[in-house]
Amino acid sequence: PDGLSLGRGAKGWTSVTGQALRASVSGLSRTPPRVVVEFSQPRFAAEAGAAPFPIASAERLIINLIPGAATGADEAGLLFELTGAAGRPGGPLEAMAEQRPFDLSAEAVIGQAGALDGATWTEALSAWAREGGALTEVRTEATAGEDYIRGASDQLMADANGRMTGDFRMDMRGGTAPLVGLASAPGVDPQAAAAVRLGVQITSGLRGDTGLTFRFTDGRTRVGPIDLSPAPKVF
Repeated sequence: PDGLSLGRGAKGWTSVTGQALRASVSGLSRTPPRVVVEFSQPRFAAEAGAAPFPIASAERLIINLIPGAATGADEAGLLFELTGAAGRPGGPLEAMAEQRPFDLSAEAVIGQAGALDGATWTEALSAWAREGGALTEVRTEATAGEDYIRGASDQLMADANGRMTGDFRMDMRGGTAPLVGLASAPGVDPQAAAAVRLGVQITSGLRGDTGLTFRFTDGRTRVGPIDLSPAPKVF
């Protein structure tokens, strides 16, 4: 399909084209509704004036939002799967994957899901954060060849300024390429990223296994004593 646009709040709009799109939305009387989206061979391009989108293309994108209304809990399950993806040329994801195609998956439980209500995505996320909304049981995995990054968090939230709070544990196999890519990401202090990379090389070797914990607090991202960058912006 042509003409689909993805809104990213202050980051602007991204156009999405692809070979085939299948979507199903049900339970519109609930907040959030049940949503399933499957996109074959999506292609992403930032529209005029928008921030660059980190992914250029993929073979398949699946998003699954499953409300917990059947259990009576005010929560929803979120499943995300991206396969055969390519990072934006010159962007941090391309560097992290060493210019190889990569797969990315994520899952989480959205607490206070009923508070995700607003005319725009930013308004919905702001309302959710004010009600104490949190992502729990967060699990992520990215693979490129035999290398991988696995992430986990018991709970992630957003502060009043829309910045992420909480701890995110990351385990890596395949060396420090992800940290090289991280150094080129917007807002990241290259010297701080280099210090983190050096610490990883000392403890694990150039292509060994290693683990890091990213702490999002007070609007900042820290790895141990190192102040790396602003915390991720949720809204």
